[in-house]
Amino acid sequence: MVKVKICGLSRRKDAKMAGALGADMIGAIVEATVPTPRNLTLEQARDIFENVEGPKKVAVTTPDSPASAERIARRLRPDVLQIHSAMPVEQLKEVKELVSAEIIGVVQVPR
Repeated sequence: MVKVKICGLSRRKDAKMAGALGADMIGAIVEATVPTPRNLTLEQARDIFENVEGPKKVAVTTPDSPASAERIARRLRPDVLQIHSAMPVEQLKEVKELVSAEIIGVVQVPR
Protein backbone atom coordinates (compact mmCIF):
# COMPACT_ATOMS: atom_id res chain seq x y z
CA MET A 1 0.00 0.00 0.00
CA VAL A 2 1.24 3.49 -0.85
CA LYS A 3 1.81 5.88 2.03
CA VAL A 4 1.81 9.65 1.54
CA LYS A 5 4.13 11.94 3.51
CA ILE A 6 3.97 15.70 3.05
CA CYS A 7 7.30 17.04 4.22
CA GLY A 8 8.93 20.39 4.81
CA LEU A 9 5.82 21.88 6.37
CA SER A 10 6.45 25.14 8.18
CA ARG A 11 2.95 26.42 8.95
CA ARG A 12 0.33 24.90 11.20
CA LYS A 13 -2.48 25.56 8.71
CA ASP A 14 -0.64 23.70 5.94
CA ALA A 15 -0.04 20.73 8.23
CA LYS A 16 -3.71 20.67 9.21
CA MET A 17 -4.70 20.80 5.54
CA ALA A 18 -2.36 17.89 4.71
CA GLY A 19 -3.94 15.87 7.49
CA ALA A 20 -7.47 16.79 6.43
CA LEU A 21 -6.69 15.73 2.86
CA GLY A 22 -5.56 12.30 4.02
CA ALA A 23 -1.77 12.44 4.27
CA ASP A 24 -0.48 9.48 6.27
CA MET A 25 2.46 11.49 7.61
CA ILE A 26 3.46 15.13 7.94
CA GLY A 27 7.09 16.15 8.21
CA ALA A 28 8.89 19.10 9.68
CA ILE A 29 12.58 19.76 9.10
CA VAL A 30 14.34 20.64 12.36
CA GLU A 31 17.91 21.62 13.15
CA ALA A 32 19.12 20.83 9.64
CA THR A 33 22.82 21.40 9.08
CA VAL A 34 22.27 22.15 5.40
CA PRO A 35 20.69 25.49 4.48
CA THR A 36 16.96 25.30 3.75
CA PRO A 37 14.23 27.91 4.18
CA ARG A 38 12.03 25.13 5.61
CA ASN A 39 14.29 24.55 8.63
CA LEU A 40 12.33 25.05 11.87
CA THR A 41 13.26 25.49 15.48
CA LEU A 42 12.17 22.76 17.86
CA GLU A 43 9.53 25.12 19.25
CA GLN A 44 8.06 25.81 15.79
CA ALA A 45 7.95 22.11 14.94
CA ARG A 46 6.42 21.24 18.30
CA ASP A 47 3.66 23.82 17.69
CA ILE A 48 2.81 22.12 14.38
CA PHE A 49 2.94 18.58 15.80
CA GLU A 50 0.84 19.41 18.87
CA ASN A 51 -1.90 21.06 16.80
CA VAL A 52 -2.44 18.47 14.09
CA GLU A 53 -4.34 15.25 14.71
CA GLY A 54 -4.42 12.21 12.48
CA PRO A 55 -1.25 11.75 10.46
CA LYS A 56 1.99 10.49 11.95
CA LYS A 57 4.42 13.28 12.81
CA VAL A 58 7.90 12.97 11.27
CA ALA A 59 10.86 15.00 12.52
CA VAL A 60 13.38 15.26 9.68
CA THR A 61 16.83 16.18 10.93
CA THR A 62 20.59 15.90 10.45
CA PRO A 63 21.92 15.10 13.93
CA ASP A 64 25.65 14.74 14.45
CA SER A 65 25.30 12.15 17.21
CA PRO A 66 22.84 9.77 18.84
CA ALA A 67 22.61 12.19 21.78
CA SER A 68 21.44 15.07 19.58
CA ALA A 69 18.89 12.77 17.89
CA GLU A 70 17.62 11.76 21.33
CA ARG A 71 17.34 15.41 22.40
CA ILE A 72 15.24 16.23 19.32
CA ALA A 73 12.99 13.21 19.84
CA ARG A 74 12.56 14.01 23.53
CA ARG A 75 11.52 17.61 22.79
CA LEU A 76 9.21 16.88 19.83
CA ARG A 77 7.88 13.40 20.62
CA PRO A 78 7.49 12.55 16.93
CA ASP A 79 6.07 9.25 15.74
CA VAL A 80 8.99 8.95 13.34
CA LEU A 81 12.53 10.36 13.40
CA GLN A 82 13.96 10.64 9.87
CA ILE A 83 17.73 11.00 10.00
CA HIS A 84 19.59 12.49 7.03
CA SER A 85 23.26 12.23 7.93
CA ALA A 86 26.35 10.13 7.47
CA MET A 87 25.63 8.45 10.79
CA PRO A 88 26.94 4.87 10.73
CA VAL A 89 24.47 2.00 11.13
CA GLU A 90 25.82 1.32 14.64
CA GLN A 91 24.87 4.85 15.70
CA LEU A 92 21.42 4.53 14.09
CA LYS A 93 20.92 1.39 16.18
CA GLU A 94 21.94 3.37 19.25
CA VAL A 95 19.39 6.07 18.37
CA LYS A 96 16.71 3.40 18.08
CA GLU A 97 17.55 2.21 21.60
CA LEU A 98 17.36 5.77 22.95
CA VAL A 99 14.04 6.90 21.45
CA SER A 100 10.55 5.47 21.23
CA ALA A 101 9.93 6.81 17.72
CA GLU A 102 10.26 4.76 14.55
CA ILE A 103 13.52 5.49 12.75
CA ILE A 104 14.04 6.20 9.07
CA GLY A 105 17.75 6.25 8.33
CA VAL A 106 18.53 7.83 4.98
CA VAL A 107 21.60 6.36 3.31
CA GLN A 108 23.73 8.32 0.87
CA VAL A 109 24.72 6.28 -2.18
CA PRO A 110 28.01 7.40 -3.75
CA ARG A 111 27.92 8.18 -7.47
